[in-house]
Amino acid sequence: MKPLLKKLIKYRALRILIRVIIGLLLFFALLVLFIRSPWGQGIIVDRVVNFVSGKTGTRVEIDRLYLTFSGNLSLEGLYLEDLKKDTLLYSEELEISVGLIPLIKGDEINIKKAEWSGLKARVHRLSPAEEFNYQFLINAFASKGDTTATQAEAGSSPEINIGNIYFSNFNLSFQDELEGMTASLDLGELELKVEAFDLESSLFELDELSIANTKIQYELSKQAKPSSISEKSSGESQSPSLSVGNLKLENVELNYRSIPDFTDAELAIGELELALPLADLNAQKIELDEFTLNNSKVAFRQTAPEVDQPQQEENSNAESKPIVFEWPDWQVEAGAISLNNNQLLLQTANTSLQPGIFNPEWISLQNLTFKAEDISLK
Repeated sequence: MKPLLKKLIKYRALRILIRVIIGLLLFFALLVLFIRSPWGQGIIVDRVVNFVSGKTGTRVEIDRLYLTFSGNLSLEGLYLEDLKKDTLLYSEELEISVGLIPLIKGDEINIKKAEWSGLKARVHRLSPAEEFNYQFLINAFASKGDTTATQAEAGSSPEINIGNIYFSNFNLSFQDELEGMTASLDLGELELKVEAFDLESSLFELDELSIANTKIQYELSKQAKPSSISEKSSGESQSPSLSVGNLKLENVELNYRSIPDFTDAELAIGELELALPLADLNAQKIELDEFTLNNSKVAFRQTAPEVDQPQQEENSNAESKPIVFEWPDWQVEAGAISLNNNQLLLQTANTSLQPGIFNPEWISLQNLTFKAEDISLK
């Protein structure tokens, strides 16, 4: 009787376990159907919109907010305006997969996958007396004790893990009249696959990074203020160690202008490919497998107005010290470098070009082509 009784107990326990599993699966299926149904969507979106709008006192709109069948969070048609009723942020479609339990605990930020398209953001501070137009969000959701807690936990940062990232059709603008800074980003496509991302040890390993059809603009109209963080408090900063399996840029433009420094830089990349197994700035070691740059333009101008300085007689008769050349203390190995049909412009003074005379302060190269293999510097 005892063996038969044991079998019956095991059979009943197995039946109970199966019923519990079926119940949980059924509950999860009903929950997903509720979230994805128009009725459930209306309840969830209304609750979220009313909560955020009530906190901020601004207009908030969401078309859809739901969990996908794979468990990812999907957000469509997010609109948020600032206190002046201007557009602060609009997101067409965002789907993200994040580890929720580590995120709630605060010990890890694990972004397994993120696909984001159609993002528009307008961040600005139009006068030195104003705050940024997003500051009302921080004020609305920050509690009184947040500042103390943030300062206490400043020493411990959560671990960050990033998986596959895909961004497309971004239009971002930033304007700060106090600092005299203006920046904009028109991003066509960005695809990123990360192997390691460690901020504490400054270790970054990228499997793949590709950017296409993108334009970046940056302008500084005022002299940059010195950092308020002293060297003693910040400590010795560690240089990063970087490795890139495959970097590809196509039709990427970068325009930089600093009025106080009389500096302009333009970078128009037609095609760039890079394979960089190691770039350790601490050990001063670089290993480059492949670098290709085709149909691109690089221009750098730093043309400060010339100022006549009086010559000091006491130094006029002093003997000039010879310039001693030393090879840099780096180890560099390059497998293959290929440059084809590129333009290079380097201007470092307000001088004029004269035919037949070499001017090191104004160098212009057209149709630059260079190919080499197995280069090493030690």
